[in-house]
Amino acid sequence: LDYFDRIFTCSEIGSSKVSGEIFEAALRYLGTKRERTLVIEDSLHAVETAARHGFPVAAIFDEAQAKNAGDIKKLSVCYFREYAEISDFFTFG
Repeated sequence: LDYFDRIFTCSEIGSSKVSGEIFEAALRYLGTKRERTLVIEDSLHAVETAARHGFPVAAIFDEAQAKNAGDIKKLSVCYFREYAEISDFFTFG
């Protein structure tokens, strides 16, 4: 949580991740360019929605989505098997 200024929830936005509104709300909040705003997700439906809306996606493995891992990887710019790999990949500071 120390790395986030704001967290959006589907109940707060009033729609599921299938609609993409949660990603759009985060984009408005950040004020960044869509193609430079990385979405981190673990489920196929959320990865599909973010990619369809033009966001680059970093995906993280989730056992519940193991059967969809191949499709998730295809739609993502990077794929992590565990959260510890994210800090090795990105520089926070």
